[in-house]
Amino acid sequence: PLAALPAFLADWQGFGTLGSGVDGLREGLGRPWGDPAPAPVWEEEILPARVDGYQPAWLDALFAETELAWAGCGAQRLTFLLPFDRELVVEPSDDPELETALAEVRALFPAGAGRFTLAELAAHSGLASAELTRRLWRLAWLGVVTNDGFAAVRRGIESGFEPATQPPPAHGHGTRRRLRFAQWQGTRPLVGSWLPTLPGPAEDDPLAVEELVRDRVRLLLQRYGVVFRELLARELPALQWGRIARTLRLLELGGEAVGGPFFEGIGGLQLASPAAVRRLERGVVDDRVVAIPALDPASPCGLGLPDLPALPRRVAGNWTVWHGARLVVVVERRGAALTLHVPPDHPTLPAFLGVLKQLLGRAVRPVPAITVETVNGEPAATSPYRPALAALAQTVTDGQGLRLLRRW
Repeated sequence: PLAALPAFLADWQGFGTLGSGVDGLREGLGRPWGDPAPAPVWEEEILPARVDGYQPAWLDALFAETELAWAGCGAQRLTFLLPFDRELVVEPSDDPELETALAEVRALFPAGAGRFTLAELAAHSGLASAELTRRLWRLAWLGVVTNDGFAAVRRGIESGFEPATQPPPAHGHGTRRRLRFAQWQGTRPLVGSWLPTLPGPAEDDPLAVEELVRDRVRLLLQRYGVVFRELLARELPALQWGRIARTLRLLELGGEAVGGPFFEGIGGLQLASPAAVRRLERGVVDDRVVAIPALDPASPCGLGLPDLPALPRRVAGNWTVWHGARLVVVVERRGAALTLHVPPDHPTLPAFLGVLKQLLGRAVRPVPAITVETVNGEPAATSPYRPALAALAQTVTDGQGLRLLRRW
C-alpha cells in the first residue's frame, strides 16, 4: 500500500541505521548524492537527521581526506558529489546568463588549472575582497565555481552570503566606530581555496549521451530504490522523469530495473532496482521511529499523492515523524505548530517528540528556544501534551504557548 512508501524510503536511505562519526557520515551522504537542497538545510536538518550526533568536523574530514565536493544548483542551493560525477547533475547549457558567467570566471581566475585563495584572486582581478566575495557566491550558485571545503559555506550562511560592511560613523563623531569581531570577520577573505568548475562541451555522440542518461538513472535508483514521475518532479532538470523515462524502460529490458505496481495509489509507471524489490518483499520495518525533514530526499512531503496522510509543506523547518508506516507527529514552523496522532499517554511519545530535542541540541546553529504555539490546533499552554513537552526541556509559559529551552 502507498502508506508504506515513507517507511520504505526511510529504510532504503538508512534512517536509524547509519551510526555516527566520519564513517557514518560517508554512508549517510551516499543516498542523497546529487540531491539539491538549500545550503543551510544540509547541516541543520538533513545530516543531523541521518547521522547520529552529527558534527561539522566530520564533514570537514571528508573534504580533507577524499575528493568530496559541493556544487551550486540554484540560488543558495547546493548538492554534494565527486568531481567526476558532476556531469550527472550539472549539464552543459546555452543559457546566455551561463555564457556571461563563464566569461566572468575566466576573467577572475588565472589561466590554467589550480585552486586560489580569495587574496590571490583579488590580486589577479584587482577587485576588493567584498566585491569579489559577492561575485564568487553568484558564480557558485550557477555551478561554475566552488570552494574546496565547507567552512566557506558555513561562513556564508552566517552572513547571508554577503560580506559585512563597515558601519557608518557614529552620530556626532568624525571617526568610524569599531566593528564588532563578527562583523570584522565577515569582511575578511573567505576560508579555503576557490576553483572553477567549467562544464565541458555538450556530448554529440548519441551512444555517449545514452550512457550518461543511464548513469543518471542508476543514481536515482540508488537514491530511491523505486522511482515514479511524482518523486522525480523535485529533482534537477537532468534527473526529472521526462528526461530519463525512455532510458528507464531500456534498463528494465536489460534487467537493471523492474517494473510493477509496487505502491498502490500511484497512477503511472513505477520502476525499482532489483535490490529494492528484494527489500520490498521482506516488508518494511514497522517498529522504527524516524524523524524526516520535509526537504530531505526521503521525505514524502510535496509528492501530492492523495492516499498519503496530511503532510506539511516541503519547506525548511517542517518535519514528519514516523513509527514504521504510521505518521505519528508533524512539526511545522520549527516547532511552532505540532500535530500529534497518538494520545498523551502513549508509551513511545517521548521518542516521537525527540525531534524537538534534536532541534535544540544540534551541533550547527541550534535553535536557542522553541515556542510551541499550538498542539493539535489548541493552545500549547493548556494542552494535555504539556507534561510530555515539559519532560523534554525546560518549559516556560509564553502566553498561550510553551517555550522550550535546552537543558544544559
